[in-house]
Amino acid sequence: METFVACKRSDVCYKPHDRNNKHMLEIKKRTLFMLAGIVALVLLVAPLVTSLAAAQSSSIFAPAECWFEKPVPFLPGPEFECGYVTVPERHDNPDGPTIKIPVAVSRAQSENPRPDPLFLAQGGPGGDAFEVFSIMLGASSVWRDRDVVIFNQRGTRYAQPDLSCTESFDAAADLLEMDQEDEDKESLALVQACYDRLVAE
Repeated sequence: METFVACKRSDVCYKPHDRNNKHMLEIKKRTLFMLAGIVALVLLVAPLVTSLAAAQSSSIFAPAECWFEKPVPFLPGPEFECGYVTVPERHDNPDGPTIKIPVAVSRAQSENPRPDPLFLAQGGPGGDAFEVFSIMLGASSVWRDRDVVIFNQRGTRYAQPDLSCTESFDAAADLLEMDQEDEDKESLALVQACYDRLVAE
């Protein structure tokens, strides 16, 4: 026959022969208090994190007029929202100088879009992603089912700063008419002129 000790109303009665019950109950109590504290902390911090994330997102993206036109205006195709994303010039110095990257976003047209967006950048290096992919997307259906983000790399066309060497572009036709030795010398001189201009700016 099991017996129980007398206890006050606020206490919990234990079997005399089971010495571990009280210890286990204390552990359960502490665990419940810890879980309650964690839940309360999450509920308090979550709105703050959400508001900070929203503020950060709105502060680093600035809408701008698109730098390109729809390739075939009278045919269905992606519609773009353009702007600049501000990022650190050096990611190992997040509080230092910043630069701006040009971005174009096409929102999915499907009622059940895929959750993962497609990011497109042109190679080269230094190619213009907007000139290439704005045309290629029109011939594809990928823009219907998912968001598409096109961006140019830092220092390229439309970026701020734009580090393109227009000196070499402008002289391209003349360089083609030169022999190899003269072309190499002139190309080096144009690159040096570009460097000097960018440093001065």
